[in-house]
Amino acid sequence: MAKKISTRDIVTGQIGGVWIMDNIRLILFAAFLALIYIANAHYAEKKVREIRTLQEEVKQLDWEYMSLKSDLMQKRMESEIAKSLDGRGVKILTKPPNTIKVDKDTEY
Repeated sequence: MAKKISTRDIVTGQIGGVWIMDNIRLILFAAFLALIYIANAHYAEKKVREIRTLQEEVKQLDWEYMSLKSDLMQKRMESEIAKSLDGRGVKILTKPPNTIKVDKDTEY
């Protein structure tokens, strides 16, 4: 059975190359896990920044959509249409259109 290692042995430097060579697999595995952990943290931070940027873009596009929708609603009003067509000679009807009634029993 392997000798137990105390904190005192580590601090005083009594742990030698033999212990390191006996546990090289564990040390390499721990180093590999540390690299994976660091890479994952960087990847997550990059994704958070990307999400924040996309949220700002969505907010900006939403404001632009609302502005365009408001402008379109304003331009669709009858008074605005009349103003835009006034220069072309088109006027708004002041009386209702004439209706033509046809008898059903009349042949054409």
